Amino acid sequence: MIEAGEIYYVAPGESHATGCEIWPGRPGIVISSQAAVACSGTVNVIYLTSSRNPKPFSVPVPDTAFFAASKEYPAHVALCGQIHAVDKSRLGNFLGRIPDSTLKEIATALNAANLAGFPYHAAKNNAKRQKPRRNENA
Repeated sequence: MIEAGEIYYVAPGESHATGCEIWPGRPGIVISSQAAVACSGTVNVIYLTSSRNPKPFSVPVPDTAFFAASKEYPAHVALCGQIHAVDKSRLGNFLGRIPDSTLKEIATALNAANLAGFPYHAAKNNAKRQKPRRNENA
């Protein structure tokens, strides 16, 4: 079973990236929950890059996260600013697993990059989400 924190090679699909989107055909970290993996044909991933150019909301991934046979992927960075839904059929070789300490850093970067400004972010605005009740007698 596919689990959050696992690294897979994500094969390119038929559609191509546009503009600043990240191209597939690279390793990606699964970030979907077990419940989402079980009931969907897709998984959410964040891609890894070996680029030396620092990107906002990036988290360094230790090379120990990759299996010995996958040492062709040293010095990678998780690009937490873009979440991608990919069909499970595009997941190729299982390359390794992200350590829990790095997963916590990735979760923080994902929240900062993708949810911090969202008006219904549960951790920040739980009390604000409750809608006022409509007066039925009016």
